[in-house]
Amino acid sequence: MIVDDDYACLRGEDVRELLEACGAMRCPRPVESPQAMSYDERRELRRKAGHEETSGVNDQVVDWLLQGFDKLIELLPTLPAEQRAERARLLWESLGDLEERRGRGIFEGSYK
Repeated sequence: MIVDDDYACLRGEDVRELLEACGAMRCPRPVESPQAMSYDERRELRRKAGHEETSGVNDQVVDWLLQGFDKLIELLPTLPAEQRAERARLLWESLGDLEERRGRGIFEGSYK
């Protein structure tokens, strides 16, 4: 939380909408992975798909991450069991929120 909701003026939908307008999100933020696949990795994917003969020029491989999830998942094993279970539940809920806001396709992948 980044808002002190002890103040009535900082509670409710208006404040949420303001935060979203400033770039905050209610659910995890998908970001493109900085670890793009190399030409050799893409060629290996083509080989496994049975299309090694293609040029690879039109290959489109994009991998997405959820901003901050790596750190949260690294943190989980260090927490006591109760907190670990609660944080895991919250993580799953946030994934459900993401699917609700962005659609089921947010968790699909494709190789073209």
